[in-house]
Amino acid sequence: CKGNFGGTKCNDCAVGYFNFPKCEQCKCHWKGSTGVSCDHSGNCLCQERFEGQKCDQCKEGYYNFPYCEECNCNPAGLVAEFGGCDKVEIGKLCECKERVKGRICNQCKDLYWNLQMNNPYGCEDCRCNQNGTISRIGICDTVTGDCMCKANVQGRTCNMCKPNTYQLNSARFFGCVDCECDVGGAVSSDCDKFTGQCRCKSRIRGKTCSETLDATYFPTFYQFQYETEDWYNPTGSPARFGYDEEIFPNHSWRGYAIFSPLQKEIFTNITITRTSIYKIIINYVNKNSDTVNGILRFLPNEWMNEEEQTVSISMEPTNQPKLLYVTGRQMNGMISLGVGPWQVFLQADKFDLYIDYIVLIPQAYYDPSLFQEKRTGPCLYNPLNNLTCILYSYPDYPVNSKQLPVTDALVVNESGQHKPSMLDDSTEYLQKLKTEDQFA
Repeated sequence: CKGNFGGTKCNDCAVGYFNFPKCEQCKCHWKGSTGVSCDHSGNCLCQERFEGQKCDQCKEGYYNFPYCEECNCNPAGLVAEFGGCDKVEIGKLCECKERVKGRICNQCKDLYWNLQMNNPYGCEDCRCNQNGTISRIGICDTVTGDCMCKANVQGRTCNMCKPNTYQLNSARFFGCVDCECDVGGAVSSDCDKFTGQCRCKSRIRGKTCSETLDATYFPTFYQFQYETEDWYNPTGSPARFGYDEEIFPNHSWRGYAIFSPLQKEIFTNITITRTSIYKIIINYVNKNSDTVNGILRFLPNEWMNEEEQTVSISMEPTNQPKLLYVTGRQMNGMISLGVGPWQVFLQADKFDLYIDYIVLIPQAYYDPSLFQEKRTGPCLYNPLNNLTCILYSYPDYPVNSKQLPVTDALVVNESGQHKPSMLDDSTEYLQKLKTEDQFA
């Protein structure tokens, strides 16, 4: 068959042709028709938004052939003078307000957000606080208005320091610096956002709450230390004690209690001011060749609703002072003491035993959470750096950040006016920065 004919006998028009035997080309428009074929009259089969014999026109209510777009402009983004999609210049669909973009005027331009009907410009300025944004970028999310904040900065406009940081400054890599409030002296880890002053506990002062007031002191790990030379024997008379440096070198206070045939047990009175579980430390010298076993008893006052506490202790032979961290089967050698007066008794089954002191350590002193100090401040890498800080690599940009071609960059001056950025394709500056190979 010839090119425009078809059929087994060449007695019909080929696909895309009509009106046998002339077999003229249908010429259906590629965009508007469903295919290349037409009926015997030359009418093409049009897609939904198209009409005309060749499907080369938009139906009523659709504009910009061959796109035939619906006139669904966003009313909030249209200029007041908009007269309809058929009144704009060819190729355009809607007429957007000054700060609005998009085919249907439904998006804010960069540096703006919050598309609103009653806004004559369509969108409002991001107003990002460039002291707190990454690289002083003024672009924000066009829907939420969130600016791209530095790591320690928060707020929609990046105008506030995050908790536990203060003093927002554009020169700072993370925007704000760590409060560094003392974990023991401060009420919390947060501080004044301008001065960095932490909220101190009673009788504590200093910017980070690390200093005591005059006539006060910080308690030590050995705050509740009871010197045995100040104890008593069961008869109520003062305990026998010695102070010979050769027997007990570097003993504390006035000396040490002596366990002998004349003194097998000693006791003292203590007052517990805070209910807690306590660990026990004993500083002793055992001149025996065998282990000395002893019992440490804590008796509450009669009016207290508390039970007697008993701990067994074993003191190995030693000619030098030794610290014994008491352990046991019950509560691992720890005791539970409530608020009020207690009597403490110490017995030993052998002589030639010398006790310097006993220490009670409340749970708050050894609780691991107390010694965990959160650090967020960065530091420069230095193997000899003894500062407590965190090493950072260059931080990633936020998830909602975007890449912009340099041609879209704008310079914003202090008055808020925008002007195009200046482009320089010279390699002179790149050579000075030694970065000429890093750019295309």
